[in-house]
Amino acid sequence: MRQSFLVLWIFLLAAPALAGQEGDARWQNHMDSAIESHRQGQLESAERRLRAALEIAETFDPGDRRLSQSLVGLATVLFDRTQFDAAEPLLRRALALDEEILGPDHPFVAHSLNALGLVYLRQGHNLQAEPPFQRALAIFEATEGATDRLIGQTLANLAGLYFLEGRAAEAEPFFRRALPLQEQSLGPKDPAFITLLENYATALRLLDRTPEAEALETRARALSK
Repeated sequence: MRQSFLVLWIFLLAAPALAGQEGDARWQNHMDSAIESHRQGQLESAERRLRAALEIAETFDPGDRRLSQSLVGLATVLFDRTQFDAAEPLLRRALALDEEILGPDHPFVAHSLNALGLVYLRQGHNLQAEPPFQRALAIFEATEGATDRLIGQTLANLAGLYFLEGRAAEAEPFFRRALPLQEQSLGPKDPAFITLLENYATALRLLDRTPEAEALETRARALSK
């Protein structure tokens, strides 16, 4: 299972300051530069910029979401640098801030929950990952206008978690629901989609559903060429 929260939503959470907030050109400059560095794979540069943005954001008034945006951005880069233990407390703090500012059922809260679950998986704390994923899915499914990509990725996260735990019967419905959504959002040739197909096929074999598994394996091989 490819575990990358970020490339997708660092850019969403690192958006310009919300309407009604006083702009801070230095903060925005650091964030913009960090996003560009991240896109170019220059993770050390992105981390430096994000740490500078975070230092500025710490001086903003309570309730200013630029602090949680900075925390999530830095956690993103640390995740990509495999510094999972360093990313975890940043995400926990961002989650607490957004729950207080936006409420517990806001989509931004679901983003941080999804990210925290992925960090737990990378740390090997599989059981801790399940509640954040489940809560993120519930928020996205209850949010009007939530994209298929967000729902599909969260379903895939849960399917992957149960698959890793050897819980094939629990994984199967999440694989089944995630598959068409991920194909639509990622495209059939995307490596993450092909991995989803392969893992789903393995889960079906464990459930003695061999013909269905073989069909998925054949499709995955064809897409990999």
